Amino acid sequence: MSLRKGMQADKLLVLHHGALGDLLCAWPALLALAKAFADVPRYALLRPSHYFLVRPLGYLPCPGELSGAEDAFHGGTLPPVAKTTSLFRFCLSKHSEYTPEGAYCLTALSDKAAPVSRNVLAQLETLGLAVPDMEECLTRFRECFGGWKGQSRRLVGICPGSGHRAKNWPLERFADIARELTYGGCQTVQILGQTELERDIRLPDVPESYPQDLAELVDILANMRLVFGNDSGPLHLAAWLGVPCVALFGPSDARRWGPPGARCLSSPLPCAPCTKDMLRLGCSKPDCMKAISAAHVLCELQKLMQETSG
Repeated sequence: MSLRKGMQADKLLVLHHGALGDLLCAWPALLALAKAFADVPRYALLRPSHYFLVRPLGYLPCPGELSGAEDAFHGGTLPPVAKTTSLFRFCLSKHSEYTPEGAYCLTALSDKAAPVSRNVLAQLETLGLAVPDMEECLTRFRECFGGWKGQSRRLVGICPGSGHRAKNWPLERFADIARELTYGGCQTVQILGQTELERDIRLPDVPESYPQDLAELVDILANMRLVFGNDSGPLHLAAWLGVPCVALFGPSDARRWGPPGARCLSSPLPCAPCTKDMLRLGCSKPDCMKAISAAHVLCELQKLMQETSG
């Protein structure tokens, strides 16, 4: 397939520099593009750790001669080798960014409070590409990376961090939930990454798991009975694997960013959500996450465990 105007594309290059949760929201579109361009080489320019999630779709790391294609989206010159390449760049919103001729900027956000994945797929549909539904995407993802294996276990994963401090539920609330779950016969483990360690976001007296790469993170999450926490990459990944999840939302909008199949608990404050992209918040000191009570979260966790047992 070729989307280059006036010439046949001989390869595909996708550009995505977002965080893990953003990449998972883009995964349905990456699947659609892989199917549409199945007969040509497919390359991706991503964060190094993220290639694990696109390799099963046939994407290879971007070769050096194509890496300059990124500059063309900022007004630079398109490398000669890229002129027969179909280029797709994923971004939050278009702003004033320049899109070179024959290339496409797929924006995550629109004026409607609709799921980000659906927004991006809709843009591919306007280009004439066939797009998968969410059920097909989840099935394909679990074929690639496995699915939930923790049904018979009593291990609950906690995601206490996120990419933005304003999205974080108070640590003392997580600690309260961890104690209650332990009293109820569950084990808890907090899943930490570099951000949590750098910002000292960790719970005292709760075992820690610090996966070294995405393959290890997938294995850890798949063996959890439940996962709960903030709107974060690990929680999104757990949901994609089919693990029962409770996701907490404050300034960000669960209608846009809610992980597939997760039970999303949004702040009850009338001002929440207050941002589409977490770049501009509605207030300087958001208290929306504090308004989500520990009792409410515990109740939803207990109900979800009952609903998904056996």
